[in-house]
Amino acid sequence: MSTVLTTPTATTTTPGSHARRRSPLAWVREHMILLIAGLAFVYLMAPNVVVVLFSFNRPSGRFNYTWQHFSLNAWL
Repeated sequence: MSTVLTTPTATTTTPGSHARRRSPLAWVREHMILLIAGLAFVYLMAPNVVVVLFSFNRPSGRFNYTWQHFSLNAWL
């Protein structure tokens, strides 16, 4: 059996060979699907939040368009 020994070589970087900076537009391009998905999620959840909030309202008439008084009637 023979064993081959190698010595690790040190790598040096020269001042001009540093990593290239990426533009902010590149970051937006890479994360565009996440941004669109987040906006779609907010768009779809906003009506549900409004319904839950207005379920604590006690309207004076038939319609529940403006906030009148806090009530737990819908939940008890």
